[in-house]
Amino acid sequence: MKRCNRKRDKIINFRVSEEEKNLINERVGLSGLTRQEFFIQSCLEQKIITYGNVKTFAKMDERLLEIQRNLKSVISGNGLDAEMMEALKTILEMYQGLQIMEENV
Repeated sequence: MKRCNRKRDKIINFRVSEEEKNLINERVGLSGLTRQEFFIQSCLEQKIITYGNVKTFAKMDERLLEIQRNLKSVISGNGLDAEMMEALKTILEMYQGLQIMEENV
C-alpha cells in the first residue's frame, strides 16, 4: 500500500441529531466551502468568510425567496420555523462578511 505524506492525516468524527445534521448541511451548502474547510473554520472559531460568486449568490437568492414565502405565512399568524431562522442568520452573516471584506479593500 502506498503511503501518502499528508499534512492533514487525522480524522475527527462526531454524532449529531437529524435536525442538527440538516442545519449543518444547510450552513455548509450556503457557505460555498467544502465540508472539511467549513468544519475546520467552525471548530477553530474563525469567522467564515465566503467569496461571492454566481453560484453562491444564486443559492442565497433561492433561499431568501423561500424565507420570504415563509415570512408571509408568519404575517398571517404562523411562526417562522427554526430551519428558516438558521438559514436567514447564515445568509445575514455571509452578507456582513462580504461588507467587511469590501471595506478592507
